[in-house]
Amino acid sequence: MSKLILINGTLITLDGKNRIIEDGAVLIEEEKIAEIGTSSELSNKYRKDVTEIVDADGGIILPGFINAHAHTYSAFARGMPLEKELPTNFLEILQKIWWKLDLTLNKDDVYYSALIAAIDAIKTGTTTIIDHHASPNFCTNSLKTISKSLIKIGLRGCLSYEVSDRNGEDSALEGIEENIRHIKWCDEKKNSLISASFGLHAPFTLSNDTLKICTDREKEFKTGFHIHLAEGQIDVEDSKRKYKKSVVSRLKERGILGEKTIAAHCIHLTDDDLNILYKTKTNVVHNPRSNMNNAVGVAPIIEMFNIGIGPGLGTDGMGMDMTREVYTSWLLQNHKKATPFSFSPDEAYQMLTYNNAKIASKFFPLKLGSLEIGNAADIIVIDFKLPTPLNPGNLFSHLLFGSETWTVKDTIINGKIVMRDREITTINELEVIEKTKKLASKLWERIY
Repeated sequence: MSKLILINGTLITLDGKNRIIEDGAVLIEEEKIAEIGTSSELSNKYRKDVTEIVDADGGIILPGFINAHAHTYSAFARGMPLEKELPTNFLEILQKIWWKLDLTLNKDDVYYSALIAAIDAIKTGTTTIIDHHASPNFCTNSLKTISKSLIKIGLRGCLSYEVSDRNGEDSALEGIEENIRHIKWCDEKKNSLISASFGLHAPFTLSNDTLKICTDREKEFKTGFHIHLAEGQIDVEDSKRKYKKSVVSRLKERGILGEKTIAAHCIHLTDDDLNILYKTKTNVVHNPRSNMNNAVGVAPIIEMFNIGIGPGLGTDGMGMDMTREVYTSWLLQNHKKATPFSFSPDEAYQMLTYNNAKIASKFFPLKLGSLEIGNAADIIVIDFKLPTPLNPGNLFSHLLFGSETWTVKDTIINGKIVMRDREITTINELEVIEKTKKLASKLWERIY
């Protein structure tokens, strides 16, 4: 049995008690955390038995971050040219940018954009992503292609394919079959890094007939759904016009909501909508930087906290850096309320840590997001020397403001070192970058 020991860091467990262990250490056996203690204690006990030692060099040892709503295929949009007439609203952003991009993706694009996204994740301390994919002209086996990419680099991912009627009935049915294919593939392979949900684009691009097929097929597997919800006003208006009810009521009626369903965004919601999400135990995921970028509005996160919804946090394709996302979420809620301290660093970090861990752990065999014996060994080391005292009461303020200057030094996922001293250990990063530059250039030419 392989054993790895991580020593010499300020260890923060994020286990609910927020234990802080000075000069802390973690023993890893295979893919699990086997023991937690001080460096001297675990070194004396296991030094002869371990196969590898990682020295945190006085930095911070944390559970890896989780991105609860990601789009790896967006990696090739970085620097992509735009039409001369820029989008003026959310629907035009979809039509002129994202739906053009996803229609143009081929197998190599899907594989390598996932690798680039995974590199970004690992380098920013994100060890798990819940990915929502679309590539209508390379749909069949697209999730297997992403899986191979993530397995190669060593990133943990829950994958789904977004079913949509926007490209016609055949495309929607193909998306449904791709979700089912991936769910069965995960059941067969049982790779601890990869799991499945059932992807849906957004209510305004899905008919009731298509939703019925999806719920009928999902019943056998009980994976839950992963869907964009009320991201733009178009979602709300479409439901009222076509179905004479709120978009949340419609999804509840169609059997989409539930404790394994992820509803990303959830911006334009009434109090009744929020109560439905709470009562159905649906997992809400906030994506503040994407929402600001698309100018679609600000999600009612404080109101969600007040009624007992525990929202998670994702990037929605705006990179993979969860520390930027949590910082933005904190600023944005206070800005929206125009009142200081309306939203605390503790609440913002609760989304990133406890809430994301609760969501992601529903899709993997091992518990994620905290340093506890028996949990998945997904751990990061941050190069950050604390300039002021740290205690459980100011922990999240330290993490919130400290992330402006820190660097992730080491990343361990599933018990394996995937980055050491800022070097990715599982792939040749420079070779991947050279390949992706060529692929992205060809992709842009095909689009424009």
